Amino acid sequence: MTRYYDAARQRLIYVGQEATAAYWDAHWLSDDAAQAALRGDDSLVVPETRRRLAPGSRVLEAGCGTARYVYALHRQGYRASGLDFARQTLRVVRRQVGELPLVVGDVFRLPVASQAVDGLWSLGVIEHFWNGYQPILDEAARVLRPGGYHFLCFPALTWLRRRRAARGAYPIWDAPAAPPGFYQFALSPRLVQHDVEASGFRLLHQRNLFGDLGLREEWPAAGRRIGALVAPPPRLARRAAAALLNRLTVRACGHSVLQIYERLPA
Repeated sequence: MTRYYDAARQRLIYVGQEATAAYWDAHWLSDDAAQAALRGDDSLVVPETRRRLAPGSRVLEAGCGTARYVYALHRQGYRASGLDFARQTLRVVRRQVGELPLVVGDVFRLPVASQAVDGLWSLGVIEHFWNGYQPILDEAARVLRPGGYHFLCFPALTWLRRRRAARGAYPIWDAPAAPPGFYQFALSPRLVQHDVEASGFRLLHQRNLFGDLGLREEWPAAGRRIGALVAPPPRLARRAAAALLNRLTVRACGHSVLQIYERLPA
Protein backbone atom coordinates (compact mmCIF):
# COMPACT_ATOMS: atom_id res chain seq x y z
CA MET A 1 0.00 0.00 0.00
CA THR A 2 1.38 3.42 -1.00
CA ARG A 3 1.08 6.33 1.42
CA TYR A 4 1.11 10.07 0.82
CA TYR A 5 1.16 13.01 3.23
CA ASP A 6 -1.43 15.77 3.07
CA ALA A 7 0.24 18.51 5.12
CA ALA A 8 -2.63 21.00 4.82
CA ARG A 9 -5.08 18.59 6.48
CA GLN A 10 -2.53 16.75 8.66
CA ARG A 11 -3.29 13.25 7.44
CA LEU A 12 -1.72 10.29 5.69
CA ILE A 13 -3.42 8.99 2.55
CA TYR A 14 -3.34 5.23 1.97
CA VAL A 15 -3.67 4.12 -1.65
CA GLY A 16 -4.22 0.55 -2.73
CA GLN A 17 -7.75 -0.61 -3.35
CA GLU A 18 -10.91 1.42 -2.83
CA ALA A 19 -12.89 0.35 0.26
CA THR A 20 -16.18 -0.45 -1.48
CA ALA A 21 -18.86 -2.86 -0.29
CA ALA A 22 -17.55 -5.44 -2.78
CA TYR A 23 -14.05 -5.04 -1.36
CA TRP A 24 -15.24 -5.66 2.20
CA ASP A 25 -17.34 -8.64 1.19
CA ALA A 26 -14.30 -10.21 -0.47
CA HIS A 27 -12.08 -9.30 2.48
CA TRP A 28 -14.36 -10.61 5.21
CA LEU A 29 -15.65 -13.66 3.38
CA SER A 30 -12.12 -14.86 2.68
CA ASP A 31 -12.13 -15.73 6.40
CA ASP A 32 -15.52 -17.23 7.15
CA ALA A 33 -17.62 -14.31 8.37
CA ALA A 34 -20.02 -16.43 10.40
CA GLN A 35 -17.20 -18.07 12.33
CA ALA A 36 -15.63 -14.68 12.98
CA ALA A 37 -18.92 -13.50 14.45
CA LEU A 38 -19.34 -16.60 16.59
CA ARG A 39 -15.87 -16.18 18.04
CA GLY A 40 -16.88 -12.73 19.23
CA ASP A 41 -14.25 -10.34 20.57
CA ASP A 42 -14.31 -8.86 24.05
CA SER A 43 -10.76 -7.48 24.17
CA LEU A 44 -11.69 -3.83 23.61
CA VAL A 45 -15.36 -3.21 22.91
CA VAL A 46 -16.91 -5.08 25.83
CA PRO A 47 -14.64 -3.66 28.59
CA GLU A 48 -14.97 -0.07 27.34
CA THR A 49 -18.74 -0.42 27.01
CA ARG A 50 -19.13 -1.94 30.48
CA ARG A 51 -17.24 0.97 32.07
CA ARG A 52 -19.99 3.33 30.94
CA LEU A 53 -23.17 1.42 30.15
CA ALA A 54 -25.02 -1.30 32.05
CA PRO A 55 -26.16 -4.52 30.37
CA GLY A 56 -29.56 -3.97 28.80
CA SER A 57 -28.44 -0.69 27.25
CA ARG A 58 -29.00 -0.30 23.53
CA VAL A 59 -25.70 -0.28 21.62
CA LEU A 60 -25.28 0.08 17.86
CA GLU A 61 -22.15 -0.68 15.88
CA ALA A 62 -22.28 1.39 12.68
CA GLY A 63 -19.99 -0.42 10.26
CA CYS A 64 -20.07 -3.81 11.98
CA GLY A 65 -18.48 -6.03 9.31
CA THR A 66 -18.56 -9.63 10.54
CA ALA A 67 -20.53 -8.51 13.63
CA ARG A 68 -18.08 -10.12 16.05
CA TYR A 69 -18.29 -7.13 18.40
CA VAL A 70 -22.08 -7.07 18.14
CA TYR A 71 -22.15 -10.73 19.14
CA ALA A 72 -19.72 -10.14 22.02
CA LEU A 73 -21.95 -7.37 23.38
CA HIS A 74 -25.05 -9.51 22.86
CA ARG A 75 -23.52 -12.28 24.97
CA GLN A 76 -22.90 -9.77 27.76
CA GLY A 77 -26.57 -8.81 27.90
CA TYR A 78 -26.59 -5.65 25.79
CA ARG A 79 -29.31 -4.91 23.25
CA ALA A 80 -26.68 -4.83 20.53
CA SER A 81 -27.34 -4.31 16.83
CA GLY A 82 -25.16 -3.80 13.79
CA LEU A 83 -25.26 -2.03 10.45
CA ASP A 84 -23.01 -2.43 7.43
CA PHE A 85 -23.14 -1.96 3.67
CA ALA A 86 -21.40 -5.30 2.95
CA ARG A 87 -24.57 -7.19 2.07
CA GLN A 88 -23.05 -10.62 1.39
CA THR A 89 -21.12 -10.61 4.66
CA LEU A 90 -24.24 -9.88 6.71
CA ARG A 91 -26.16 -12.56 4.82
CA VAL A 92 -23.57 -15.18 5.81
CA VAL A 93 -23.52 -14.03 9.44
CA ARG A 94 -27.32 -14.09 9.71
CA ARG A 95 -27.41 -17.77 8.72
CA GLN A 96 -25.39 -18.70 11.78
CA VAL A 97 -26.25 -15.96 14.27
CA GLY A 98 -29.87 -15.29 13.42
CA GLU A 99 -30.67 -13.73 16.79
CA LEU A 100 -28.52 -10.66 16.05
CA PRO A 101 -30.39 -7.64 14.67
CA LEU A 102 -28.22 -6.82 11.65
CA VAL A 103 -29.24 -4.47 8.87
CA VAL A 104 -27.75 -3.49 5.54
CA GLY A 105 -27.47 0.27 5.57
CA ASP A 106 -25.47 3.46 5.24
CA VAL A 107 -23.52 5.09 8.08
CA PHE A 108 -24.44 8.48 6.57
CA ARG A 109 -28.17 7.75 7.04
CA LEU A 110 -28.74 5.45 10.01
CA PRO A 111 -32.16 3.75 10.07
CA VAL A 112 -32.53 4.55 13.77
CA ALA A 113 -34.88 6.94 15.56
CA SER A 114 -33.45 10.09 17.10
CA GLN A 115 -32.08 9.71 20.65
CA ALA A 116 -32.83 5.96 20.59
CA VAL A 117 -29.32 4.63 21.29
CA ASP A 118 -27.29 4.59 24.52
CA GLY A 119 -23.95 3.80 22.89
CA LEU A 120 -22.59 3.86 19.36
CA TRP A 121 -19.38 2.15 18.23
CA SER A 122 -17.53 3.22 15.08
CA LEU A 123 -14.43 1.10 14.54
CA GLY A 124 -12.37 1.94 11.49
CA VAL A 125 -15.10 3.71 9.52
CA ILE A 126 -14.64 7.49 9.28
CA GLU A 127 -11.21 7.25 7.64
CA HIS A 128 -12.50 5.66 4.42
CA PHE A 129 -14.36 8.69 2.99
CA TRP A 130 -12.42 11.14 0.85
CA ASN A 131 -15.18 13.77 0.97
CA GLY A 132 -15.25 13.82 4.75
CA TYR A 133 -16.87 12.25 7.77
CA GLN A 134 -18.88 15.14 9.25
CA PRO A 135 -22.28 13.68 8.21
CA ILE A 136 -21.33 10.46 10.05
CA LEU A 137 -20.64 12.46 13.21
CA ASP A 138 -23.91 14.33 12.84
CA GLU A 139 -25.81 11.05 12.52
CA ALA A 140 -24.13 9.77 15.70
CA ALA A 141 -25.28 12.95 17.47
CA ARG A 142 -28.82 12.45 16.19
CA VAL A 143 -29.30 8.81 17.25
CA LEU A 144 -27.57 9.02 20.65
CA ARG A 145 -29.55 10.12 23.66
CA PRO A 146 -28.14 12.99 25.75
CA GLY A 147 -25.58 11.42 28.05
CA GLY A 148 -25.00 8.54 25.61
CA TYR A 149 -21.54 7.53 24.44
CA HIS A 150 -19.83 7.62 21.07
CA PHE A 151 -16.89 5.18 20.90
CA LEU A 152 -14.75 6.22 17.93
CA CYS A 153 -11.67 4.40 16.64
CA PHE A 154 -9.59 5.31 13.57
CA PRO A 155 -5.98 5.17 12.24
CA ALA A 156 -4.07 8.10 13.71
CA LEU A 157 -1.30 10.47 12.77
CA THR A 158 0.57 9.74 15.99
CA TRP A 159 4.02 10.92 17.09
CA LEU A 160 6.10 8.56 14.96
CA ARG A 161 4.15 9.30 11.79
CA ARG A 162 4.32 13.06 12.41
CA ARG A 163 8.09 12.80 12.87
CA ARG A 164 8.48 10.79 9.69
CA ALA A 165 6.28 13.21 7.76
CA ALA A 166 8.39 16.14 8.96
CA ARG A 167 11.48 14.36 7.64
CA GLY A 168 9.94 13.78 4.21
CA ALA A 169 9.34 10.05 4.55
CA TYR A 170 6.10 10.19 2.53
CA PRO A 171 5.52 11.76 -0.89
CA ILE A 172 3.25 14.81 -0.79
CA TRP A 173 -0.32 14.80 -2.09
CA ASP A 174 -1.86 18.25 -2.44
CA ALA A 175 -4.45 17.72 -5.19
CA PRO A 176 -8.14 18.19 -4.26
CA ALA A 177 -9.22 14.94 -5.94
CA ALA A 178 -8.64 11.53 -4.41
CA PRO A 179 -5.77 9.49 -5.84
CA PRO A 180 -6.88 6.41 -7.79
CA GLY A 181 -7.36 3.51 -5.41
CA PHE A 182 -7.84 5.68 -2.32
CA TYR A 183 -8.32 3.38 0.67
CA GLN A 184 -8.17 5.39 3.91
CA PHE A 185 -6.61 8.18 5.93
CA ALA A 186 -4.60 8.23 9.11
CA LEU A 187 -6.19 11.25 10.76
CA SER A 188 -5.09 13.86 13.29
CA PRO A 189 -6.77 12.99 16.64
CA ARG A 190 -6.79 16.67 17.55
CA LEU A 191 -8.64 17.67 14.40
CA VAL A 192 -11.10 14.79 14.72
CA GLN A 193 -11.80 15.84 18.30
CA HIS A 194 -12.55 19.37 17.10
CA ASP A 195 -15.02 18.05 14.52
CA VAL A 196 -16.75 15.62 16.88
CA GLU A 197 -17.17 18.23 19.59
CA ALA A 198 -18.64 20.59 16.99
CA SER A 199 -21.39 17.98 16.52
CA GLY A 200 -22.41 18.17 20.17
CA PHE A 201 -20.03 15.91 22.10
CA ARG A 202 -17.49 16.19 24.90
CA LEU A 203 -14.30 14.10 24.87
CA LEU A 204 -14.00 11.90 27.96
CA HIS A 205 -11.10 9.60 27.16
CA GLN A 206 -8.45 9.01 24.51
CA ARG A 207 -5.77 6.37 24.14
CA ASN A 208 -3.58 4.96 21.43
CA LEU A 209 -3.95 1.34 20.28
CA PHE A 210 -1.82 -1.27 18.48
CA GLY A 211 1.67 0.07 19.05
CA ASP A 212 3.28 -3.04 17.59
CA LEU A 213 1.25 -2.68 14.38
CA GLY A 214 2.17 0.99 14.04
CA LEU A 215 5.85 0.18 14.52
CA ARG A 216 5.77 -2.64 11.97
CA GLU A 217 4.07 -0.42 9.41
CA GLU A 218 6.56 2.42 9.75
CA TRP A 219 9.69 0.25 10.10
CA PRO A 220 9.26 -3.04 8.21
CA ALA A 221 12.75 -4.23 9.17
CA ALA A 222 11.90 -3.77 12.83
CA GLY A 223 8.64 -5.56 12.12
CA ARG A 224 10.48 -8.66 10.96
CA ARG A 225 12.49 -8.70 14.18
CA ILE A 226 9.30 -8.20 16.19
CA GLY A 227 7.67 -11.09 14.39
CA ALA A 228 10.59 -13.31 15.30
CA LEU A 229 10.33 -12.19 18.91
CA VAL A 230 6.62 -12.87 19.41
CA ALA A 231 6.15 -15.83 17.08
CA PRO A 232 7.78 -18.78 18.91
CA PRO A 233 5.74 -20.94 21.30
CA PRO A 234 4.63 -21.40 23.96
CA ARG A 235 1.46 -19.36 23.45
CA LEU A 236 1.54 -17.78 26.91
CA ALA A 237 5.07 -16.46 26.37
CA ARG A 238 4.10 -15.15 22.94
CA ARG A 239 1.14 -13.26 24.35
CA ALA A 240 3.22 -11.80 27.17
CA ALA A 241 5.90 -10.62 24.73
CA ALA A 242 3.29 -9.05 22.43
CA ALA A 243 1.59 -7.28 25.37
CA LEU A 244 4.91 -5.90 26.62
CA LEU A 245 5.90 -4.70 23.16
CA ASN A 246 2.57 -2.94 22.72
CA ARG A 247 2.87 -1.26 26.11
CA LEU A 248 6.34 0.04 25.24
CA THR A 249 5.42 1.37 21.81
CA VAL A 250 1.75 2.36 21.87
CA ARG A 251 2.13 5.95 23.04
CA ALA A 252 4.49 6.98 20.24
CA CYS A 253 3.75 4.41 17.55
CA GLY A 254 0.10 3.39 17.97
CA HIS A 255 -1.56 2.60 14.67
CA SER A 256 -5.01 3.75 15.83
CA VAL A 257 -6.61 5.88 18.50
CA LEU A 258 -9.75 5.30 20.56
CA GLN A 259 -11.74 8.38 21.54
CA ILE A 260 -14.78 8.18 23.80
CA TYR A 261 -17.28 11.04 23.80
CA GLU A 262 -20.38 11.91 25.78
CA ARG A 263 -23.39 13.27 23.90
CA LEU A 264 -24.24 16.70 25.31
CA PRO A 265 -27.83 17.94 25.72
CA ALA A 266 -29.11 19.65 22.59
